[in-house]
Amino acid sequence: VMKKTITLLCCLFLIFVVSACSSEPESTATMDDYIKAYEASGEDLTHIKEDGSTGQGINVEEKQAFQILNAKDGVIFYLDLKPVKIYEYADTKVLKEVQKKDERIKDWETSGRFLLETNSDRAKEIFKEVK
Repeated sequence: VMKKTITLLCCLFLIFVVSACSSEPESTATMDDYIKAYEASGEDLTHIKEDGSTGQGINVEEKQAFQILNAKDGVIFYLDLKPVKIYEYADTKVLKEVQKKDERIKDWETSGRFLLETNSDRAKEIFKEVK
């Protein structure tokens, strides 16, 4: 009985150690890293000004209603006239919980604690390049 108990405890310990070591490290990318990647892409980036006119580049002050998706921050801009929205979460755990609860966003691109909403294939490519 004692041997079986010790063997069982050793197996459980090994499973715990292996599972703890195999978890993916948290990305250190920031919202600025994503913005810089889009700006460096050479793509046509625009934003909508308060007066409704179009401005060149990304305006980091232009925020979509990121709180609706329980994000802590977010930015919206346009790549070749297609909207690109990046949502930032406190961590990947929070992001995964939100994705489980909201059917609309479960298939959106994610990277670390960031979520991408867009129909632009090019925007998805740039998003995936940021590490």
